[in-house]
Amino acid sequence: SLLGEAYFEVAACHDHPFVVKVQDVSVTAIGTKFNVKAYGEDSTIVTTLVEGKVMTESTGQSMMLAPNQEAVYDKVSGLISKADLQDETHAVPWMQNCILLSDHSLAEIAVVLERMYNVNVVFEDDRVKKYSFTGLIRNNSLSNILELISGTSPVKYTMTTDTIRFFMD
Repeated sequence: SLLGEAYFEVAACHDHPFVVKVQDVSVTAIGTKFNVKAYGEDSTIVTTLVEGKVMTESTGQSMMLAPNQEAVYDKVSGLISKADLQDETHAVPWMQNCILLSDHSLAEIAVVLERMYNVNVVFEDDRVKKYSFTGLIRNNSLSNILELISGTSPVKYTMTTDTIRFFMD
């Protein structure tokens, strides 16, 4: 059972399947390397296959993944969809201390910052939440991420010990 995000490397053993359970979703490993992202507050559960095979199942649906594919379970609709990864070298970016952004709003990025750095994020202006960012951040120190955000948008920030405040310039 999982709440959060974890990477697994599992040897094939058909007599004793390895199953990760997250709410209504089961991911069965068939000799593989895979990642499951399942935070309680997220609207999706994402299984990313690096090597081998996994079966993702939920509410009568099942989906076999091939390497460099991911299954996305939508918690609201209860549907699973499959997608090919755009760049297989970015399959599990957190394992390389990277953050991959693909048109992510600052509101979505704030959730990641709160998880990774144990900080609170406050928006002084709701317009700030809508700015979106795309790219791979290789140096994911908090100060580097904040400087990238403020250097590439009109969004500015202040930071105290455990609180980041975003506002318009």
